[in-house]
Amino acid sequence: MKKILAMLLFAAGITGTTYAQDTKENQFVNKKVVLEQEVYNLVVNDDISVVFTDEFRKEITIEGRDSEVKKVTLTEQNGILEISAPASFLTKKKVVVYVPARGLRSVTINGASVVHSYDKIQNPNINVFVNGSCQIRIKTYGKIKVINSDEYSYTYQSKKLAD
Repeated sequence: MKKILAMLLFAAGITGTTYAQDTKENQFVNKKVVLEQEVYNLVVNDDISVVFTDEFRKEITIEGRDSEVKKVTLTEQNGILEISAPASFLTKKKVVVYVPARGLRSVTINGASVVHSYDKIQNPNINVFVNGSCQIRIKTYGKIKVINSDEYSYTYQSKKLAD
């Protein structure tokens, strides 16, 4: 009887610890990353969801479950920011990366990422290179030039934005 009681207590302890870890890893977090300099060129790899904000700031925000936010990697070098994640980790879980876009000159999208703007961006010209089955919805007062690789076709719609 003592062995059974001990086994039940041991099992309950393991279950409690596992539940506590799952709860912590599933907490929704906002991780702020301050960059060394403003972002001029952005490369988005894999299946990342990126939202452009109408700002000049040097701060990126990553939102999502704690365990998934930790899997997103940011690589910064000479005004180029590369955002990546393991190839299949976002199929069920969502992480959103907020990027200031007023100073962006070019965006390269590789993979099945989703890139859109939170609001209208005051950027005179953005070059977008499409290299994947991605979705792009950028609202800007300026012009967008879309360039695609030969492997992917795209449909481009432009309409004048009202203030």
